[in-house]
Amino acid sequence: MFSRRSEGFGLPILEAMACGTSVTGTASGVAPELLAGGGGILVKPEDPENMAKAIEQICQLSDAEWRAMSETALERVINYTWEDATNLFEATLYTALEL
Repeated sequence: MFSRRSEGFGLPILEAMACGTSVTGTASGVAPELLAGGGGILVKPEDPENMAKAIEQICQLSDAEWRAMSETALERVINYTWEDATNLFEATLYTALEL
């Protein structure tokens, strides 16, 4: 569960998905991008009922459905690396300096 209102990137989501765990999260930070492919469920922020329904939905998946969601989560994040992250961060800093 990733229930933040704001988040710079969302490393907890990335870490969970890298372990093959689906994520239920709100649309903050990178969550919409990471969960877009079916590796988890986006929920409305500050809506406990919606969050609970999403958790129940995941808990009620068949074994095959759970495995598919887990594999989707892992495939979604497999290409994120520290090197890519630092390169993007460095490029952002250079862009900010140019402003």
